[in-house]
Amino acid sequence: MGTDIHLYLERFDDGLWTYVPGPIRTCWVCHGSGVATMARDPAETQACFGCQGLGKQDETFYSDRNYDVFAILADVRNGHGFAGVVTGDGFHIIAEPRGLPADVSPQVEALWEEIGDHTPSWLLVSEILAFNWWQVTTHYGTVSASQYIRWREKGGEPASYSGGVMGPGIVTVKAEVMDRLLAEGVVTPSPEPDTHPLMDRHRATDGNQYYTQVSWTESYAVSAARFLTILHEDIVPLSQAQLLRLVFWFDS
Repeated sequence: MGTDIHLYLERFDDGLWTYVPGPIRTCWVCHGSGVATMARDPAETQACFGCQGLGKQDETFYSDRNYDVFAILADVRNGHGFAGVVTGDGFHIIAEPRGLPADVSPQVEALWEEIGDHTPSWLLVSEILAFNWWQVTTHYGTVSASQYIRWREKGGEPASYSGGVMGPGIVTVKAEVMDRLLAEGVVTPSPEPDTHPLMDRHRATDGNQYYTQVSWTESYAVSAARFLTILHEDIVPLSQAQLLRLVFWFDS
């Protein structure tokens, strides 16, 4: 089961925190999966097929399913994916989850009561900007033989990987074992580029499919690139950083 974020902006005006509608209007049921039409102007946004007539339009600044962002903001899915699969060394967090603010705006409180699930928290935009985004972390991913060959040549984040691959005849080995299996011709990579780890149809001479785990490092800023772009381009210009805060929670 996946996890999603619901994130809203509030601004401190005349002694009260007030709700600021997001410039990006996203259907919270499909979370920008491509089924819904997204637009900078909320009036131009169309509901996705599954949400037509349900009124489930949720004005939010950010709704991407990026577990790296969730980890940094609130220690959610930090270094682990579905079923506890290890996805990396994890991240230092900005702050422990704080719960819903006592002085939360009525609009955000109503949204929490309607669609809230777990781990509510809030952060001042100034806290997020002051965080060290240039520290680095290590990610892990499981790749097929053909993706491993590409990764071995180029390094960095693989073009396609998963947290883990399981099933009959699937064997995950260390990189040095994969090197040997390839060199000995035991494993023959798929001749066609795979677009997903589960789509690679390579077979070994023993009938198994072999995968291996690789690792790469990157800065927090790269891991959370789109979130930071939205923060700087859509949120910070709205007011002074110390007068803005993000209120958010998650559902799983």
